[in-house]
Parts: sequence; structure tokens; C-alpha cells
Amino acid sequence: MENPTKHIQKLHNSCHAEDLVIQNFFSRFSQLLEHYSQKTQNNTDILLKISERGPNKEIITPGIPGYFKDALVAIDSAFSHINQNCVNIGRKITKKMDKHIKDSTAQDSEFEKAIAEMNSSGKDLNDILSKQVKKASNSDLSKKLDSALSKMSKGKNDKGAAQLNEIYQSILTQRKALAPKRQEIMSSAKDTCQAYVNATEKVVNSINNRNSEIIKIFDELGIEYVEMVAGMQTDITNLESTAKSFDYQKDLAEFAKSRKIVRYDIEVPDLEVFDFDEDPEANIPMNDYPIGMAEIVLSFAAAVPPEMSCTKGNRMFLMEEPAEEWCCVMNPFTKNVGFVPSYCINQTCFSIGIVMKDPAKSDCNGVNVRKHEFLGILENNPQESFYKVENIYGQQGKVAKNIIGLLY
Repeated sequence: MENPTKHIQKLHNSCHAEDLVIQNFFSRFSQLLEHYSQKTQNNTDILLKISERGPNKEIITPGIPGYFKDALVAIDSAFSHINQNCVNIGRKITKKMDKHIKDSTAQDSEFEKAIAEMNSSGKDLNDILSKQVKKASNSDLSKKLDSALSKMSKGKNDKGAAQLNEIYQSILTQRKALAPKRQEIMSSAKDTCQAYVNATEKVVNSINNRNSEIIKIFDELGIEYVEMVAGMQTDITNLESTAKSFDYQKDLAEFAKSRKIVRYDIEVPDLEVFDFDEDPEANIPMNDYPIGMAEIVLSFAAAVPPEMSCTKGNRMFLMEEPAEEWCCVMNPFTKNVGFVPSYCINQTCFSIGIVMKDPAKSDCNGVNVRKHEFLGILENNPQESFYKVENIYGQQGKVAKNIIGLLY
């Protein structure tokens, strides 16, 4: 017969391993809460440094002294509440599971003792029953009964029935004769059987107590977790309400009054819109110098001033970036200023220079220039002594930097 205590011992080991897994889970959960708590504590420390006053404070913050102090204290209080909620639930969970592991470890000796009692009493009980029953058994009757049943199964029912009845009567007689022996076996096995039952009850109680304790811990964890989340939600709501309750204008007014600041409540009126029959900026001088150069890609005929006609293929100086529908340009020959549609031009240069003195032959390469001429700057390499330029005819070349003055 297989020893049942092996299965009980295996179950106990599985329960202990499961307890360690649960303990590890609670420990990691507690560590996460501690980490979150540390984050809020760091935020609290920073807020406290901001709210400090005096010349030696770590963080200098401009603003209104009274308002910032009260605001940061309120926010710090909310963070502290959240921090305390996390710390409390994490420590409670860890302590309860650690205590359960410690108690279950202490109870292992009792469990092992109960298993040993089951093994011992079970062995004694088995020995008693096997020896006594073996002595009281009648192998002859068993053989005769098997023989009679075998004959009946082969169809010899008449003689077999008579023989079977005879054997049955012998069995009854033998059973009555063994009544004192049965009583003797029961008496001798009573104490051993009771010891086995007691040991079994200890094992069952140990396993049931463990399961009840785990269920209790999870139930308490659920309650604590719900309370923690509800508390954090309340703290966050309070923090939001506190932040919304701050009145910047009122605080500034009270601060200005307390410090007797003159005209602290002056109001800035809204801008008033005026309608003009003529452009009020018409007489404002335009920029005298261009900021770039563009190629005319589409001819345009001016209809009314200040529009300006232009011919495809020519160059014009830009007085502004062609970002709007119309762009202000300068005729490179007459120096007149007007407007052309932006879709008629393609900007080729984004910088303009002017020739400040008569160039020598060595100052120019691939392009002819003259004093006071505007040139579009195509490239400006700091490592070189020449600009790559373009003149109003579209010719490109290099000109010495020492004779060019950058206008834009």
C-alpha cells in the first residue's frame, strides 16, 4: 500500500512554495509603492526649497512672495498625503505577508511531527491488522469456495449448489468462531488508529489554517488597496481644487495694497480701430537698400501706381521677402520702387552687397562690376577671401570680399 503521507508532504511543500511566490509579489508591489513615494517626496523637497525665503535660498524664483508661499505649502500638503498613503499600504502588505511566512516556518516543525506520527501509527496499524488477520484467515475455506464457484460457472449447478451451501454454512460457523478474534483485533488497534486520526486532524488543520490566512491577507489587501486608491483620488481632487482656487489678480491687488504700490490697478484700454481714407503710412520712407535679388519668371504690365511693370528674364532687387500676394521691388536701373505679383518672381539671392570702391583686375573673376553697384551674394564661405555673386544681368562670378560691403 502506498504511503499517503508522501502526497500530504508534497502538498505542504507546494503550499510553502506558493507562499514564497505571493511574498515575492507583495514585496515587488511594495517596492513600486516605495519608489512612487520617493518620487513624490522628491517633488515635496523641491517645493519646500522654492518656498524658502532669504538670500541664501537654493532656488531663486521671481514673483509675489505671499502667493507663492501659500500655493507651494498647499501643494506640498497634497503630495505628503499621497506619499503617506503609498508608504502605509506598502508597509502593511509586506509586514502581514512576512509575518505569515515567519509563522508558517515556525509551524513546519509541528507539521513534520504530525506527519511522523501518521507514519508511525499507520505502520503500527498496518502491522497489527496484517498479522492478526493473517492468523485468523482460513485458506482451506477460501479454496473450497473458489472451487465451488468455478464448477457452477461450468454448468454443474445441482451438485455445485449443495456444495456451495455446505461451504456457506462452514463460513458462518467460522465467522462466529472468529468473533472474539475480531474484538481482540479492534481492541489492539484502537489506540493506534486514534493516534493516526489525531495526526491526520493536525495535518488537515494546518493546511486549512494556511489557506484561511492567505485568503484573509488577500481580503485585507483588497480593502487596503481600495482605501489607498480612494485616498489618492481624494488628494488629487483636493490638489486640483486648491490650484483652481488661487486668484492671481486678487493676490496681486492685496500684495500691492499692502506694499503701497502706486497705480497697481491701472487698466489698459482695448485698441481702437480707425478707418482712413488714405494710407497713413504712405509718407513713411521705404527701406533704401534691397535685401535680395529675384529673376522675373513671368511678365507683368502695371495698371495703376504703385504697381510696377516687369519683363520675363530680367532681374529686380527685392525690398521685402516675397511672402505676400504682392512684393515690393526696386528697378535695378532706375532705382524706382513698386509692387509686382509674387508669382512673377523667383528669388535667387537672399543677401545683397555693394561695391565700395573701384575693383582691380585681381578682385574679379568671371564677372564685371563697378563702384556703387548692387550685387546679389550667392555664397559666403568664411574660409575664402571671395564672395560668389550675381549681377543685375544674371552673370555669376567671384569678387574679393575687401571691396564688398554687405547690406543684408
